[in-house]
Amino acid sequence: MKTGILIKIMFFLLSFNACWLLPETINVNDIISANNLFFSSYGPGGGGYCESLSWDPSKENTLWVGGDVGGTAVSFDNGVSYEIRNRGLEDYWVECFAINPNNSSNILIGTASGVHRTVDQGLNWILQRDGFPVTSTGSYTTPISSIVFDPGNTDIVYAAVGGARGHLEDMSKGKLYKSANNGITWTQIGAGTIPADANIKDIEINPVSGNIIFIATDKGLFRSIDSGVTWVLRTNGLPHKNINKIALAPSLPTTVYCTMETMARSGETFDGGVYKSYNSGDTWYNATGNLPTTLGDADESYLMTIHFKDIKVSPDYPNVVYAANYSYIKWGIYKSTDGGSSWKLSTIYSASLGTLNMEHGWVTGSGAYCMDINQGNPDKIVFGTSMAINLTENNCTGWKQIFCIQDPATLSIKSRGWEIMCLKDIIFDKKNIDKIYFCFSDVGLLLSEDYGSSYKKITSSAGHCYTMAKDPDLQKIWVSVDTSPKLRMYQEISDEWIDITPDNTGLPDGNIIQIILDKNSPVNSRRLIAAVSGYGIYESENDGVNWENINGNLPAANNIAALIMDPQNSYHLLAGLKLNAAAGGGIYSTTGSTWTKLNTADIFYDLKDLKAQPDNFNILYICQRDAYNGVSYNGGVYKSINGGKDWSWLVDV
Repeated sequence: MKTGILIKIMFFLLSFNACWLLPETINVNDIISANNLFFSSYGPGGGGYCESLSWDPSKENTLWVGGDVGGTAVSFDNGVSYEIRNRGLEDYWVECFAINPNNSSNILIGTASGVHRTVDQGLNWILQRDGFPVTSTGSYTTPISSIVFDPGNTDIVYAAVGGARGHLEDMSKGKLYKSANNGITWTQIGAGTIPADANIKDIEINPVSGNIIFIATDKGLFRSIDSGVTWVLRTNGLPHKNINKIALAPSLPTTVYCTMETMARSGETFDGGVYKSYNSGDTWYNATGNLPTTLGDADESYLMTIHFKDIKVSPDYPNVVYAANYSYIKWGIYKSTDGGSSWKLSTIYSASLGTLNMEHGWVTGSGAYCMDINQGNPDKIVFGTSMAINLTENNCTGWKQIFCIQDPATLSIKSRGWEIMCLKDIIFDKKNIDKIYFCFSDVGLLLSEDYGSSYKKITSSAGHCYTMAKDPDLQKIWVSVDTSPKLRMYQEISDEWIDITPDNTGLPDGNIIQIILDKNSPVNSRRLIAAVSGYGIYESENDGVNWENINGNLPAANNIAALIMDPQNSYHLLAGLKLNAAAGGGIYSTTGSTWTKLNTADIFYDLKDLKAQPDNFNILYICQRDAYNGVSYNGGVYKSINGGKDWSWLVDV
């Protein structure tokens, strides 16, 4: 039974083609050869970016969620529980949903790699690239920012190419596509009337007249009245042309709202916020009202400037509108009942903002990145942050979190089924099989004492946790984090953290991607080996107090990606270096001061992890991501049975 759970956890590590392997638990061959594996989601719930949300327009209790790494999940009970539905997805960054209003089994999603389509409510997805530019190794040719169905004819679908967080290439800009067969094949439209260098961020279609369509771009707001054949700039009254999102009032579609982007600029005037048109975009008026308008300095994080992105209008009342602020400052959902003349923050998550009305999960995140109004019950509104999902069922009077289950008595947390975190490492307690440590990006170190069924966040472990090493004889853990100092020691028995400061120890201030404990070293003065990104390999012989570089003749040691120790000979180390052979990449071995390259074929580039079979150090496994640098390097799992000299490709993950 517990072996089965370990297999499920390993899937988490292998997902997203990022590929890390579990140490000393399961023979990889057992997983690869299994024909009837069933994978389940394990984790604390939430913890990563919620990129997109969509209520099913015909099923009031059905909610779809998309993440920046986790793919799609669906809840059929208002967020009480979720099912991950990723079979067939070739990209787990989900930027948008379009649910067929006449058939909720038919859904299209926009990912960084294009449009995926399902006709069975997400049980199976197919990437629909016919008509789009050809795929390109190493770049995104068709990142999809927005998709809409024509409400009068759901065989007609529109998809916009637009970028989020660096996904948009110059060659993809200015492109809008149309499908006449429900998203199976696509044709570019609007060429020549949409600026060729535009980042198209949003599409909205008139719910009554499907030939009237709006797009939001960084080159202006455009309207088409001929189903997308031609487009005309409609920015009269807007302060500039960088538009984020558009919302039409369903009950009065000539009323249109948009949100404006603004950038941090020292000494300048805020020019973002919300604008409104009463005549389908012909003229615009400022509807920012009393919304916050903080403009950060040019040398500050862009999140120190107010950014309103998502905007939604009540299906019943054109003057009831909601705007989402995703900055660090007074973030949340703002509501107006008078068409934008005045606004009120409806998500009171801090006592400094007023009387609390928002429930927190084990993480909260910041910024309202996406939201949606339930068309069947407009009192139900949901929004996603950088780590969480919250729901109101009483039109913003109160909000509850819907991504985890918390036990206030034990402080333990369980998932509702939506997992969105990047797992960096798993460490099993050698003396207690039920005790497992999980190293996560963004949220730090978590502990499960019931074999992964529930979790606790370990004190003072916020931020990235890359890896850790646990002393099997003492209640002592060395943990690698992303904040200086980068190495900390945790005493379990006293719940105490001890900083190991790089300034006076010889350990550089880089991210430590691997820590290995020499279990044969003296208990009162442990030997540790650390792989430090950008610097190479370091050794300590006194519990991590002092460190010495042991790169020796290792070429390009700054590209260290993985490190393992022979359990039979603690001075026999294997190191995996990124990049190709010309750049010094490959697998290297040492038993002292000299490193020797092992692999004969130049097949590794974006190497992610290296592991040895527990009972035979000559049987090795490597996993890496797909990469391209003049030639293609296949991602997946590789195996060597002769100590790293020769490798065979086992499986693409």
